[in-house]
Amino acid sequence: MGHSVKDRSAGTVVRYNLIEDGGHAIDLVEAEGFPVTATAEPAYRSAFVYGNLIVRNGNLGSTIHYGGDHFGSTAGLTWGEPIFRQGTLYVYNNSVHVTGGPKSWMFQLSTTLEKAEVFNNVFVYDSTVNGGRAMRAPQSQGVAAPWVSDGIVNLGRNWTSTGWVDYFSPINGQLNGTANLISAATAPVTLSTMVPLAKSSLVDAAIALPAAASLHPVLYQINVNGQRSVRTPAGLGTDLGALEAPAAAAPAPAPATKPAATTLGTQKISFTAPTKLALNSSAALTASSNSGLAVTVTSTTPTICSVTAVGTAFTVFSGTRAGTCTLAANQAGNSAWKAATQVTAKISVK
Repeated sequence: MGHSVKDRSAGTVVRYNLIEDGGHAIDLVEAEGFPVTATAEPAYRSAFVYGNLIVRNGNLGSTIHYGGDHFGSTAGLTWGEPIFRQGTLYVYNNSVHVTGGPKSWMFQLSTTLEKAEVFNNVFVYDSTVNGGRAMRAPQSQGVAAPWVSDGIVNLGRNWTSTGWVDYFSPINGQLNGTANLISAATAPVTLSTMVPLAKSSLVDAAIALPAAASLHPVLYQINVNGQRSVRTPAGLGTDLGALEAPAAAAPAPAPATKPAATTLGTQKISFTAPTKLALNSSAALTASSNSGLAVTVTSTTPTICSVTAVGTAFTVFSGTRAGTCTLAANQAGNSAWKAATQVTAKISVK
């Protein structure tokens, strides 16, 4: 079976693809058509795989192969092992859904001169992949001396289904950073879309890109229909995998609460006035409230009498006209006291 993505170039970047099945989902091997030019290029020694959504039958072969595919060469020749990639593969923010089974292999690096830096990915396995979920696969063909088969895989923070192993038996190379893996039996994504579930361990969990990958930030995402869109973190950071969890619905505003009712004090006015007053004369009045607030005293019969106030001292004055002088004492209240009930006094003027 052919491979979904196969590349023999320099400066390889595989990003924002929906990749399904194939012998390898991604196969990055030696530049057999232009070996002298390629091996002189610094960009030949680095490759970047990010933002891809990969769905494949794990039993078909290793998911990602990096290094070379012709073996048995000799140092100095321009084919086989001397012109293998011999560099670093950066694999980040991809979502891989492995189906089929019973076994699967995630990474296959040809020699110990090939290295993979793997971080911020999601590896979900169907329950049918129950015979082994290997992070690495040995190089299937014999690698000639002095080269040593099987490469080095460095794991940063990634999510993987439980049941993973390095390989089914000891192989060369190294698998480092296994303590960084987040692992659980239940997938933290909707399997039909690979979109992270809200509040899952994928949300906001991505680590920062290393300096070597800084020119390849994750700017877009691709869905299961092959449609690309701008990738905008919905939370405090980027999520693990190729897709962001949708923004959480804004919480409903808290119901408005009425301020606690304040019980106001009840005021009572004490008001004393004479009952009689001669024409063209005056008399003292007293008016106060149990609240201590100032009381106002006014005449409601200004043609008969008038009132003056100096501080809290009141004086009523009569004129030349006889009649009934009516006085009113009031206190309007404040934030702590109710308005007082008006108190009146009547004075006979003659």
